[in-house]
Amino acid sequence: AILSFFVIFGMFALNRIASELENPFGTDKNDLPLAHFQNEMNDSLMMLLHPTTDQVPCTSRRCITDFEVLMQSRAVRTTKR
Repeated sequence: AILSFFVIFGMFALNRIASELENPFGTDKNDLPLAHFQNEMNDSLMMLLHPTTDQVPCTSRRCITDFEVLMQSRAVRTTKR
């Protein structure tokens, strides 16, 4: 009887956790902070309207872009440790 209780209790607990994870939107303590997420998105979109946001970043001339060379330099750095 005790084993059955623990098994059934575990299943009910798992079901409760699954129902909380299934609906992360709401006003519970463990729900997602949607207002905060929306404010962060609005701030990011507002930054795109700034006049200097259209400057494209570039890399320096000494930047290594070849994959094989990068992997070799990584292998050399890991063997030195």
